[in-house]
Amino acid sequence: MSSSLRVLLVDDDEDFSEILGDFLVGCGFTVMTCTSLTHCMEAFSRGAFNVALIDGSVRGRDGCEAVEALRLADPDVAIVVLSGRADPARREQAFASGANAYMTKPCSLAEIRATIHDAAESRRVARRLHREASTRATAGVGLASKLS
Repeated sequence: MSSSLRVLLVDDDEDFSEILGDFLVGCGFTVMTCTSLTHCMEAFSRGAFNVALIDGSVRGRDGCEAVEALRLADPDVAIVVLSGRADPARREQAFASGANAYMTKPCSLAEIRATIHDAAESRRVARRLHREASTRATAGVGLASKLS
């Protein structure tokens, strides 16, 4: 599944972004890195991403702003917040904004890779279940009208 995943990596620490981006590419992901929330939104509007990995704070701006905007733009994208803050209120805010996962730095590259996989898989399953429910609802309406 990793070879088909497109990841938008948003972090203002260019060294960290380069290391993480190179690692993710080595794992088979297609990665685009952004160092600002403005660049993030521009990149997102131009390309389809399966996963957005967003720093909790980018150039002094709250990463949850991007989470909310990305969730509105694409309800199906998996969003992982990677923050230097272990604050439970911050975690709750990220989830309330639409994040699928929240990780606290420092964490291992393997943990990041696994979380990206898990978040993408959970969004894929959610989309499939939604399609199946819609199909069943449509079939149920059709059956009900035939019985009437």
